[in-house]
Amino acid sequence: MNRVLPKAIHTSRSFALILLATLVISGLAGVATAGGVGDIIIPTREQAANVNSDTVGVVFTHEELFHQLVHDMEHELEPASGLRIVPVMGKNHVQSVYDLLYLRGIDLALLRADAIEYVKRKGNYPTIQRVVKSVAKVSQEKVVLISRKEYASIEELAGQVVGFGLPGSGEYVTGTIVFDTLGIEPVPVQVDNVQALKNVASGELAAMMYLLREPDAVQTGLDLKASIAISEIAATSDLHVIALPDADGLEQVYTPTTVSHDELPGLIEQGRELASYSVDAILAAYQWRSTARRYEKSSRFVAAFAENLDGLRNDEYQPSWKRVDLATTTPNIGRLPLVEEELAKIEENRLARVEAERLAKRAEAEQIAAEAEEARLRELKIAELARRRDALTERLGEELNEADAADLEAMLQQLDAFLDTRGVAPEPK
Repeated sequence: MNRVLPKAIHTSRSFALILLATLVISGLAGVATAGGVGDIIIPTREQAANVNSDTVGVVFTHEELFHQLVHDMEHELEPASGLRIVPVMGKNHVQSVYDLLYLRGIDLALLRADAIEYVKRKGNYPTIQRVVKSVAKVSQEKVVLISRKEYASIEELAGQVVGFGLPGSGEYVTGTIVFDTLGIEPVPVQVDNVQALKNVASGELAAMMYLLREPDAVQTGLDLKASIAISEIAATSDLHVIALPDADGLEQVYTPTTVSHDELPGLIEQGRELASYSVDAILAAYQWRSTARRYEKSSRFVAAFAENLDGLRNDEYQPSWKRVDLATTTPNIGRLPLVEEELAKIEENRLARVEAERLAKRAEAEQIAAEAEEARLRELKIAELARRRDALTERLGEELNEADAADLEAMLQQLDAFLDTRGVAPEPK
């Protein structure tokens, strides 16, 4: 399938060439190290010729969490699928959406889901959800609007200068969508979170958008510095968090949640929880037609992902995998049909296991009942034989002489002993 990139959103030629070069080199490197970590294997001509048929390109931004997630998938899924997962470093979340749509060799993207909504609105692509789907939610971040205490609501930020993060960043995308959805027009400023926090404290900014990562998320660079700076804010400062309003338009893109004092002790009073929303980070996929050449690779990847998800949840990998559930949905994007198929298989296998367990339990119960009935009938038969024996003994005792009676008594004692071993006592004489 050829993808034509409109001029308005054209990826620069040099950027595309760099990414394509990275893709090819990484793919060939994948063949050269196919024997395992540290092994060097010279590919055959056939392997070299087919290098592109077994590669799945994953684009992601320069964030430590995404680095680790891609690394984990390489280690866990490649041996199971026979595919080579090729990491491609993207510019930002918005660019990753365009790369997934138009850049050759890209099948998957790790990105924040609202970047898709951003492209839908700002890139004039109303049908984007038809071709970009979710494989799985891999993480989430809470939307935090930090402002000076003189502003009590988000509505009061209309016309005020608000930090939106760097262009294409999570804060930039989320801030744009939140204010746009609520119909509030601030004066957005593109600034990194560290500087934005300083500017809010000094009064140069009225507020700033911030995405609060999960507690076990690994952060580096400016993300880490901003996280540390926010955690060190004193409760006596002039800063606080503004609660976000309940709005249907926001719930179509984000998941309602709360932020608490435990998460932001210097910004939220003790015992308080403020209404907010969470942004899903997802593994997104291009929805190829079933007749497309790359559809088969997507199918192989999704099957391997579903079958080896438990392996990704091992302690050696990023903790976020432990929270990944294929059945979890993201508000603004549909699930990839290939994942729906895998979920149907999982449910079918679950029902088959339940039915097998039910049949096994029924068979065990029937076996126990049959053995109990057999034992009951055996006891009845032994009891009847003992009764007939005693009746016969009584009749014969009246007709036998003393010697014969003694022999008979000895024989009966032996029979009694035999019956005792079977748990049946003779009736009293």
